[in-house]
Amino acid sequence: MLTSKTISEFFDNMVYLETLNLKNQELLTHFQTLNNNLKERKVILEEEKGEKESLLALQALQKQASATAKQEKDRLYSLTEAQYQAQLKEKEDVETKAAEIAKRLISIIGLIEDQEPPTFGEALELAKNVGNSVGVRPAFLLAIIRQESAIGRNVGQCYITDTITGAGKFIGHGQRYVKPDGSMYKNGGLIDRIIRPTVRERQKESDLNLFLKIVKDLGYNYTEVPVSCWIPQCATSYRGSYYYSKASVKSDGSIVCAKSGYVPFGFGGAMGPAQFIPSTWRLIEDKVKESTGKSVVDPWNLLDSFTASAIYLKQLGGGTTSGEYSAASRYYGGSNSYASSVRTRAWCIQEYIDKGEMTAYCEGLIF
Repeated sequence: MLTSKTISEFFDNMVYLETLNLKNQELLTHFQTLNNNLKERKVILEEEKGEKESLLALQALQKQASATAKQEKDRLYSLTEAQYQAQLKEKEDVETKAAEIAKRLISIIGLIEDQEPPTFGEALELAKNVGNSVGVRPAFLLAIIRQESAIGRNVGQCYITDTITGAGKFIGHGQRYVKPDGSMYKNGGLIDRIIRPTVRERQKESDLNLFLKIVKDLGYNYTEVPVSCWIPQCATSYRGSYYYSKASVKSDGSIVCAKSGYVPFGFGGAMGPAQFIPSTWRLIEDKVKESTGKSVVDPWNLLDSFTASAIYLKQLGGGTTSGEYSAASRYYGGSNSYASSVRTRAWCIQEYIDKGEMTAYCEGLIF
């Protein structure tokens, strides 16, 4: 028979085990919190490192421009009258070139087939009107739009053809799209993973369903509205870190990862010049309506897309010059290289706004 002492010891042990289990849970929670904090700190440090490197590169560009300006100033002091008159003519030529730059068409991604691309001057005026109204520097806003177009040129554009899987066809010669044999992918080819068909955490609807609703509300045919293609890459994870490899696309649209053990990663589906995925567009759609005074807004419309981009950048902290780098990085999912490119483009555009001039290097970035 069990004695009272044995029963007492049994329950004492049970209480001890329960206490030990609680302590273990507390330790596990503590370590998980510590791990999350370390990950957040790592992201912050990487962003700070990227911002410093970007700032050094921009300072080098500014120093070069300043040295060129000083050389020009010194040259002007040494001019004779005849040379001075020639200089005036050269100044007129510069002003003429600035006007010509304003008239040049600027490549903007995500326009619908019958939409005319704007001139640089038109896009800049739109950025000024929207940026000043929302509270975002116009040069920064236009740099974001231009950066998105640069990415779109590289990745290409797609049409959705499958309303179940979110797959579709390729309509642009993206430099990254290659077949397993190394040959370039061609227009009309099938591509998977254009828009995510599944519901993500904290989402009520998938991006695919939201996209179909958006185009239906606007009266568009979903098979004729361009969205960004999937960036062809595969990934694997190990101890909380992601590792990436290249991917190629077969003629049937299926994906081949370059490395064994890797799986296709991410989706495309970004809409219009500002390249919003449908779920993000829905989050700020009402604010775009409020800002534009429209009852219906369209992510493929220039005014609406510029306004949406400005509002989102402001929400991300891009309303001040000091917050622009971080806002640009977060706009593209935490990419420091993206933010660095935006910062340089913004400087080029600001130089044009302030001085009416653009170096050949800047022209290469903007056009």
